[in-house]
Amino acid sequence: MARKRFGRELWDRMAEFVREPDGLHEEPCGQWSLDKLFVLGSYLAQTTQAMIGNPNFASLNYVDLFAGSGVCCVKAQLSRYPGSALLAAGCRKPFDNLYLVEQDRGKLDALRQ
Repeated sequence: MARKRFGRELWDRMAEFVREPDGLHEEPCGQWSLDKLFVLGSYLAQTTQAMIGNPNFASLNYVDLFAGSGVCCVKAQLSRYPGSALLAAGCRKPFDNLYLVEQDRGKLDALRQ
């Protein structure tokens, strides 16, 4: 049960962060993407929490080769949700480095902001 708390807290906090439209690029997505992102957020929250104070890890890095714009939008619901890059950036135990790769210039600009 405690595991679900980490993912839910991160998801809720980051969903609130992106709730209001900001005029930046949004990735259209479906329910399957939201399910995947929630699972990823739970994994990131649990993993980073487990590494706090562990001397075996000199640094904690996140690599996302398809980072997108950072925000997903389900058009049918008119709702915005955090993408993988924002979930990684929002972890309570922060990553030392975020390596975010995106080919599309508009998405990259939105991600930077």
